Amino acid sequence: MRLPEKFTHEMIELWQQFHPPGTLDSFLAAQDERAAGGLRINTLKLSPQDYQSRFGSQNQFAPIPWCETGLYYPANFAPGRQAEYFAGLYYIQEPSAMLPAEVLAIQPGDRVLDLCAAPGGKSTRLAELTGRNGLLWANEINSERVKALLRNIELMGIDRSIITNETPERLASQLPGFFDRILVDAPCSGSGMFRRDAQATTSWEKYGPDACVVIQRDILESADQMLKPGGYLVYSTCSFSVSEDEQMIAEFLDRHSDYQIIPCQQPETVSPGLGFDAQLTLTSRIWPHIAQGDGHFCALLQKRHAIVPQDVTSPTKLTAPLKDPRLQLFREWLDSILSKTGQQTMARREDQAYYRIHQDHLHLVPQLVGNMANLRYVKTGLYLGEFRLPNNQSERSTAESKQTNRQQAKGKFTKTVSQSTFQQQTWRFEPGHAFLLTLKASDIRFSLRLAPDDPTVMRYLRGETITWPEADWPSDGWPHGAYVAVCLDEFPLGWAKAGMPGQLKNNYPAGWRKLN
Repeated sequence: MRLPEKFTHEMIELWQQFHPPGTLDSFLAAQDERAAGGLRINTLKLSPQDYQSRFGSQNQFAPIPWCETGLYYPANFAPGRQAEYFAGLYYIQEPSAMLPAEVLAIQPGDRVLDLCAAPGGKSTRLAELTGRNGLLWANEINSERVKALLRNIELMGIDRSIITNETPERLASQLPGFFDRILVDAPCSGSGMFRRDAQATTSWEKYGPDACVVIQRDILESADQMLKPGGYLVYSTCSFSVSEDEQMIAEFLDRHSDYQIIPCQQPETVSPGLGFDAQLTLTSRIWPHIAQGDGHFCALLQKRHAIVPQDVTSPTKLTAPLKDPRLQLFREWLDSILSKTGQQTMARREDQAYYRIHQDHLHLVPQLVGNMANLRYVKTGLYLGEFRLPNNQSERSTAESKQTNRQQAKGKFTKTVSQSTFQQQTWRFEPGHAFLLTLKASDIRFSLRLAPDDPTVMRYLRGETITWPEADWPSDGWPHGAYVAVCLDEFPLGWAKAGMPGQLKNNYPAGWRKLN
């Protein structure tokens, strides 16, 4: 492939000065090799062993050494076209990009921030590791990229997450000392992705590492403000440039004497960082001529406890129940749609969260969340669904909605409806797609379980109405208008509504549909 001339000269100087593993010729030759494809099993839904048993007879998958849930997939496998992808059983991810989340070594119950999160590969792994009592906070400054982040977090069935669309500086001003662990997968020049992305070389020639260094430095300063003493910070890039990698860490340590580099225990195919400073060899690099993966750099830092205790933002304890009669409507809906195991699942979630209603939309927010005013939120916990009125009643609530929106703009967090208003209006609850993806078929009273090779699966994913002979309608029946979970075996794909016998109206989100 054509490499930028300036980049080639930079790599020649790098080899002469630091003597990384392998030869410069083998490194340059690797740029013409096929990039490895990887996927990461979603352990919220199944294990790597379960996945291997589903596909092992048809395809050969090999483990990715630095990620216990990662697998290389063979060239004849199209991961984005499998039904399992649409059920959220795995995330398609470049193998080297799996390293930073593993290095951060999340502990159950941690409050974790992914500061530059889109499209969500690292965020979804971090969420798997936080456990039932932890919190993932994913932030993305780009308003278009944050949409992909939202979709991927919902697709993976993550129920304890916050997504914001903010600058790192704004986030730091609201959440000082709030997080146990922070991942900064920094915007970079992207030289590690040259062989995977044809546009990466053009972008590198236009901007180069120098334009990224200033941004990276500012992001690290914001991350420092949000990390509590004793906490851990991972900094990573997909760049080969020393200025964006080891030098960035060395300069950060010079400014922050309360940090130290923590060595990363990694397999042989993950190489040590370049050693113009002895401690920087404790960082990690992935070289494409040494490992099966694109270029990546990763450093793990710990913020030592200060001698004088620092003020740390305490989580907001919103234990008072939300006084809104629509919650009773929601609970009645749950009773009608969830099985006994589904009810138990919701009870466990309610024990660690609180309900929030915003513009008629219902959310279940993790109790660990702190100050939520004055930030741009894309997702606040688990989105459960929407309370709706018939069209002939919606106009009556317009004035009330406008007043509530004005209150929310001033920091009011919940919207309530009075008992008298509730009694005068005929509300109904419509469940969200994200809510269903956090459940299993056994949690739902009414479900249609399909095998992966059933053509009905792809018809459903294209948004088609599901029909079949009345004689094949389930023997126990589905009440007209009931919500039915369309599932791939045990794993929900989306909602449908029961119509006449032999017909299910498709409720799969239009923006998610498989078009070919």
